[in-house]
Amino acid sequence: MKKIYFALGFISSTLSLNAQDYIIAPNDTVVVELTSATYTSNDINLDHDNLTTDSLLLQWEIVENTIPADWDYSYCDYTNCYSSSVTDATMTKFGPSESGFIKVTISAGSAANAMIRFKVYNDGFPENADTLTFIYNSTLGIIDNQSINYVSVFPNPSNGEFTIDNVISNSQISVINSLGQIVLNAESVNSKYTFNSNLNPGVYFIKLSNGRKQYATRKLIIK
Repeated sequence: MKKIYFALGFISSTLSLNAQDYIIAPNDTVVVELTSATYTSNDINLDHDNLTTDSLLLQWEIVENTIPADWDYSYCDYTNCYSSSVTDATMTKFGPSESGFIKVTISAGSAANAMIRFKVYNDGFPENADTLTFIYNSTLGIIDNQSINYVSVFPNPSNGEFTIDNVISNSQISVINSLGQIVLNAESVNSKYTFNSNLNPGVYFIKLSNGRKQYATRKLIIK
């Protein structure tokens, strides 16, 4: 009988070691409707379950990606942001009062359907993974496509000073980092606007709006 109890205890211990220690919020799938040449940033949180005082170390990897070649995108986890060339990483440890997350930032260059899917798991237990899915349905915008195609940013990459050309008059210009935060904001009354910034090195998105309509986004690299 003691051997049976020992075996049951061992199985129970093994299951608890393999159990996930986070809660997915709000759910494991995000569906986004957007128009071409617009920008969106969405995340799925991985909240510590608060049943333990231990810190969590999570790993993730991309298991499916159908994002079109003419779209720009990047993603972030708990403390780091990555270009689209990165396909797996280990998050920084986080405690019971904190949350990990996967955030995807997308600039849709065309009308298309796209999906990117991540596998997330406790460090060392890839066989017990959860899947986080981001689905995007992009349709044609109503702004003149010529205006979209002619917008340019130079130099790019930039050391902090850059110019946006062929801007529609009275446009609102927003520069957004990989976390989805607006770090620069301006209004252009002419077709050309120059920023002289002290932005940190990294990948940014420039969003152009006219009235309430967003009509173009461009990726900017600060070196």
